[in-house]
Order: sequence, then structure tokens, then C-alpha cells
Amino acid sequence: MNKKVKTILTLIIIVICVFVALVLISDEDRNYNNYNYSSYSSLDMGTKAMFLSMEQYGSEIGIDVKTNKKYARFIPDNSVVLVVEPVTGSELDTYELNSMISQITKGSTYIFAYSNILTSEIENISEQYIESVKDKVEIYENTYFDSSEIKLISAYKIGAGKVLFLKLDNEYLNSEIRKDSEDVVSFIKTIFSITLDGGYSKIIVDEHYHAIEENSLSDAVGLGVILSFAAVCIAVLIWGLYKANRFGAPVFVPETVKRIENENIFALAGLYSRTKSSNIAVEVNIEALLNEISISLGYGSLSPSNREIVISSIMKNKRMIDLGAALLISEYVNNNKKKINKKQLKKIILKIEKIRREL
Repeated sequence: MNKKVKTILTLIIIVICVFVALVLISDEDRNYNNYNYSSYSSLDMGTKAMFLSMEQYGSEIGIDVKTNKKYARFIPDNSVVLVVEPVTGSELDTYELNSMISQITKGSTYIFAYSNILTSEIENISEQYIESVKDKVEIYENTYFDSSEIKLISAYKIGAGKVLFLKLDNEYLNSEIRKDSEDVVSFIKTIFSITLDGGYSKIIVDEHYHAIEENSLSDAVGLGVILSFAAVCIAVLIWGLYKANRFGAPVFVPETVKRIENENIFALAGLYSRTKSSNIAVEVNIEALLNEISISLGYGSLSPSNREIVISSIMKNKRMIDLGAALLISEYVNNNKKKINKKQLKKIILKIEKIRREL
């Protein structure tokens, strides 16, 4: 391969890497401070004052109030998700809608609050959201909405959770709170009443569908598709470079000796077993697994302050139970002083690796 072709291929790889970096940056750094109804915005049309009030009140009664900028599948299970004035011009894609319905089915409650569209439009939106759901039951939650400022347009129970569609009068805007905070206090109390009565410990204020109006490429096709496409392009180019450049004379290999599958796992197990440190090996690997599960469940890195909450959530989370993580963690917590032999160590580490691949 001549020098010119090598240079062109190298430049193409650099361009692909820069392209992926720009996509990631644009996806993370959208300026939510300027979006209407955003809890990051302190402008008149923002809802930062309401969010800060919810955050402070939540800390006083043990309810964790956070924001979410990503897709529904990244929201922790068993949460109350407040979606204030989402963009209605862009319909949810099927995968995103299914993720939302799946969360509701598992027990989450989604609350969609609108103020700048007609009641009939809210009814149409609610029908579009749940029209594909077979096991839905229309319910009435009027006990929470006796205020004339907060109107329940429709509500449905889906599996263990529910979804509510509300009509308000801009009570949550910063400009309205500066004039009179009484209405927003009533709205906040309603949200927390639903949270406490449902046994929830988290309220997620959704931000993703404020920003989708400015569609980034990752919104259109999905960030995973972009990264996969870039990885394939780079792999093809590297393969082309490798095939075009022979590193030394051809070497005849009569036979390829296959390495034992999971060789590193067995070697590690044998090493710890010979040094009589099997329990240390299990402890290190279990703690690493707990940290990964903690992050995947939305609690962040594992720490002494959230350790008990994370373990409790694992025991109750259906997916963790199905993966076998709940049983494995339970055995570790209850029998962490029990001596572990070489055979048990191999078995435990294989289980851990299998669970980590599924997270």
C-alpha cells in the first residue's frame, strides 16, 4: 500500500472518531437552562423553583428527587416519573414507548402534566401512548385532584403501575411562583401524596423530552446505532490496513491450540485456593458486582451510605432475581464467614461473570 492511501485511511479513521466524539458531546451538553418548562431553567418559563422545592421537601421526608436527561430505559424501576409539558410534536418511537410501558408494568407511576394545550389534545395523547397496551384498566384518582387548578384528564392502571395525564394552569412556572406560590405547593403536595401512598422512594423529573425538539442524530437513530456503525467502519479500515501490510514473511502454522474457555477464571480460582484466600477472592468479586448493580439501578457508585438500600433493592428487583444476583448476594451477606473451597470458588466466580455480562 502506498503512502498516499495509508494517509487517506488514517484521516478517515480520525474523522470517524471526531464525529462520534461530537455526537456524544452534543448529546450530553444540550443547554437545558434555555428550555421552557425545564427544571434546570431559572427563566420565567422554567420550572427550577418547583424542582428545588420538591428536592428540599423530599430530603425532609426521605424521598429522593432527581432529574433524568436520558431515555426511559435509564430511569430506575419503581419510581414516580414527573413529565412536565413534554414536547408533543415528536412522537415517541416504538422502542422508547415500550421501555416506558415496561417500567409502568413493573410498578412505576408516570405523571404527564400539561398546561399549554387543550384538554382534547391531552386525551388524544393519552390514547396514543396506551393504545397498544392490552392489559390496561381505566381508573379514577379524584382523591388527589380536588383542586380546581389541577384536573385529571385520564388515568390508567397497567400491570403494577399506572399513568396519569393532568391539565394545569402553569402553576409550576418560575414566573407564576414569584406571583403566588400557593398553587405550586398544592401541586407538589399532590405529587408527594401519590409517591408516599404508592410506597415509592424516588421521584424522577424527566428532562429528555424537553430537548428532543432539537433532534440530535442520537435521538433520531439511537446512540447505540451510531457507536456500532463507527465501530464497524473503524474495524473494516483497520482490517484493510492489516491485510494490505504484511508484517514479515508468511509463517506456516500446522495447528492452532485452543485455549481452555474461562482459563483466567480457573487460574484465579486455583491461585486463591492454593494461598487459602478463596474468601478474599469472593469478597473482591462480589463487592465489584455490587458496585456495578448499584450503578445500573440508578444509585450511583456503591458506598457505605447506600449499601443497605442497594442490597434491599436487589432482593426486590425482578430482573436481579431472574439473573440470580439476588440469591448470590443473599448467600454472600448471610454466609460471608463460611469457608469456601476451590470448587465453590470457581462456581461463584462463573456466576458473577455471567451476571455482569447480562447487566
